[in-house]
Amino acid sequence: MANRSKRFKEAQLYSHLIENGHTIRVYNTLGLLEDDMLEAKLTAQDIMGNNIEKNVSIHFRDRVIEKEKFKCTIQPTTGTKVDTTPFQVHISTNKPIKSIRTDNLFLIVNQADTLQLTPEEIIIHPNRDSITIQKDFDLNNWLHPTGEVKLESDKSPSIELYIPKGVFTSVEKELNDAANYKYLVKNPQECGTIKGRITTYAPGFIVQLLNTNYEVVAEIRNKTDYVFKNVLPGNYKIRVLILSEKDGKWSFGNINQSIPPNPVIFYPHELAIVANWEIDYIDIEF
Repeated sequence: MANRSKRFKEAQLYSHLIENGHTIRVYNTLGLLEDDMLEAKLTAQDIMGNNIEKNVSIHFRDRVIEKEKFKCTIQPTTGTKVDTTPFQVHISTNKPIKSIRTDNLFLIVNQADTLQLTPEEIIIHPNRDSITIQKDFDLNNWLHPTGEVKLESDKSPSIELYIPKGVFTSVEKELNDAANYKYLVKNPQECGTIKGRITTYAPGFIVQLLNTNYEVVAEIRNKTDYVFKNVLPGNYKIRVLILSEKDGKWSFGNINQSIPPNPVIFYPHELAIVANWEIDYIDIEF
């Protein structure tokens, strides 16, 4: 939602989806009174990719409601085994974030080495209610010249994300609680590999590795000889999204314009991955 008011031309309008996405909450950060009116533009897109735009007038009612506590949700959860190329963490909040102290966000490797996150590695999404931390680093930087990891045991290296209190300030001037999330780096000896070839005349495609809940574990774009490395033991499926353009997005189509969705192809068999094992010749032709 964007501010269209000439009176508050340079002001940021904060909004957030609540009640499972059925209601838009707009925050009165402009000091508007009950008789004031704010002109705004509402832009929305549904899961099918259909867009709407509408000019709306907003009135704030003078009422007292119990303020919901400012909360952060982190994915993946603590204890998850993760990749480091890149290492990714997604932070979602129940209110828009007004400010971030990026210099106070950092990672701790092996409970010893501290890595400061740069502003470029902290991606703030447009609605300011979600953040992605993304950092590429090579664990060889934490190896001794002899090739031994800086650990006294054979355990996998660990990465901790430390979020001090007050790193995030909500639109309602609340501070986040301190939190610490510890992850284990995937050990290649405990993982498997899936390899295959795509044969196609399509201009573009995305090969996706799915878990049994049909969640995307990893994906590879436009590589005819694809390889999924460091796959944790378990059962998986392979799905291919066919694209209309090489660097385009998969399209849901448009039912109102009789435009069909882009095709989707599944490899017909489920793949069982065990530690230190390679599955090859998972070939798909279309």
